[in-house]
Amino acid sequence: MPTKNKESRGVRNHNPGNIRKSKDKWQGLAAEQPDSEFATFKDPTYGIRAMARLFINYQDDYNLDTVKKLISRWAPPVENDTSAYYSIVAKQVGVLTNERIDTHDYKFMLPFIKAVIKHENGYQPYSDAQLTKGLVLAGVEPQDHKDKTIASTTTVKVATAGAAVTVAQPILSVLEKVEEHSYTFDRIASYGPWALAAVGILLFGYFVYTRWDDRRKGLR
Repeated sequence: MPTKNKESRGVRNHNPGNIRKSKDKWQGLAAEQPDSEFATFKDPTYGIRAMARLFINYQDDYNLDTVKKLISRWAPPVENDTSAYYSIVAKQVGVLTNERIDTHDYKFMLPFIKAVIKHENGYQPYSDAQLTKGLVLAGVEPQDHKDKTIASTTTVKVATAGAAVTVAQPILSVLEKVEEHSYTFDRIASYGPWALAAVGILLFGYFVYTRWDDRRKGLR
């Protein structure tokens, strides 16, 4: 069993989940890929992120919502002692193997990822801060981080200026809400409905762009 004095293959590759090479263009893949079987990431944060994204996809795409189901797909019986694997992981997480879980929930995912890394490598060398960074990049955030993110993203700044406008709202409704709270829009409205509509379209476009930009930066 690997120890901290002798790095495991997964830790050495910054790929603690031992994700095999594939056509997937993972974020953070290293330019050099020296391992013939497993992906190499430029930083363990990206390896942790990739693990989390796979488990999230298992739930979202295949409705795998228990530790038993997740691990059975992650480590199939043809290559692993799967029942021992999911039993150990479930015990370390503190849930039953068939208990329904949520891979979007940080409170579940942090101990779950820890347990999987330990099982894959024989030890778990990463700090909670490192693990959390990887989870946040995957879209799994602790509540306090969510609160800070919501307060600081450009998306929310635009939404606040537009009185909590959502993408699904018609432009007219957007402008009505903005107008209620903005003297500037009163002035614009005086130039006619087309001026107001033009500003609404610009706001809508900027709102969509910032949503995309936040996702690109790993904030969503």
